[in-house]
Amino acid sequence: MTTNRSKRITCRAVALIALLAAVTVVSTRLRADVETIGTCGGVNTSIPFTDVTGNNIFFCAIAEAYFSGLTNGTSSTTYSPANPVTREQMAAFVTRTLDQSLRRGSQRAALGQWWTQQFISSTALTNVGLGPIAVESDGECLWVADLNGDTVKRVRASDGKLIETWTGMDNPSSLLIANGRVYVTGKTAPGKLYAIDPDQPAGNAVEIADVGDNPVGMAFDGEHILTANQGAQGSITNYHVPSGGKITYTNNFTLPCGILYDGKNFWVIDEILGNLRKVLITGQVSPELNLGFTPLSMTFDGTNLWVGGQDKVLVVRAATGAVVATLTGNGLANGATGLAFDGERILVTNRFEDTVSLWRATDLAPLGSFSTGTDSSPLAVCSDGLNFWVTFYGTAKLARY
Repeated sequence: MTTNRSKRITCRAVALIALLAAVTVVSTRLRADVETIGTCGGVNTSIPFTDVTGNNIFFCAIAEAYFSGLTNGTSSTTYSPANPVTREQMAAFVTRTLDQSLRRGSQRAALGQWWTQQFISSTALTNVGLGPIAVESDGECLWVADLNGDTVKRVRASDGKLIETWTGMDNPSSLLIANGRVYVTGKTAPGKLYAIDPDQPAGNAVEIADVGDNPVGMAFDGEHILTANQGAQGSITNYHVPSGGKITYTNNFTLPCGILYDGKNFWVIDEILGNLRKVLITGQVSPELNLGFTPLSMTFDGTNLWVGGQDKVLVVRAATGAVVATLTGNGLANGATGLAFDGERILVTNRFEDTVSLWRATDLAPLGSFSTGTDSSPLAVCSDGLNFWVTFYGTAKLARY
């Protein structure tokens, strides 16, 4: 009796499972039947939103947003195309769009390198002299200024191999790549401006001008090179590239330690005064922004200036000069001496802690702090669009990160 009853229960269970399976198949077929089909680029395209017609003028834009992950609709089968979008929803759309564009449009994406490096590889170090103080990328190679060795070295980015060494410079301290040339400042009194032609065999750089005493940084606006000079009296030198003319301005500066051009304005940070200012090629300066700490370096992400020093980074809106965020923690320590932007992330070197810190540029999210090795003293940093490159002043090496 019990056995027959168990068999009947089992048969009913099997029948119920079969019925559910049939319903699932029917449901799947119905879902497929109610997908909306339109034509995009001459090809039939289907999306799961039943409230978007195939002849909707925005059908292809909605399809692209769906396939790229920018929207999942208001449900699995509805998009609600006529519904208003709130400001918070709009923020989500814009953020996803920006993040997707940066990730999918980067050189790293094209090469399938989706990871974030978590360490400095001992096999990816290049010996670059006695005191590597600056590094810049020309897109294919890295150029490293060796302050103590009076040389500039060219390193191939694909494998980190040292391929050329340029000489004939006194205390090379900063680099600028523009006009098919590598410009180098000599940290002397008076300061020197040199030029290297990468198309010529390695040899002596050409001295092209005197600038203010002890230049430590350069920026270029397409016509003028401005150098930040740390002499007994801080100054800015404006070198006019087409004519070779120059003028040095000594007002308003004490110890300028960084300069950059954001596509519209030059910006200078002063280590002693602890401020940030816009500088015109005429030498005029904007009212100072007191940073509240000792700035050491800065970079630009296309919208904001990132100013680092001591144990913090200030994010400053270039259009207005307003501080939009103050970043601390994430490994920042006294000696945040180098900053660079790679299109997605900001890297900060913490010289006296032997670490680097990473942030995502879009939402300022901290991505972690990573060791560079005992006594490595990470100093200068740049990006070639694929990797960050960091000079280790303590061990005289160039590291790929």
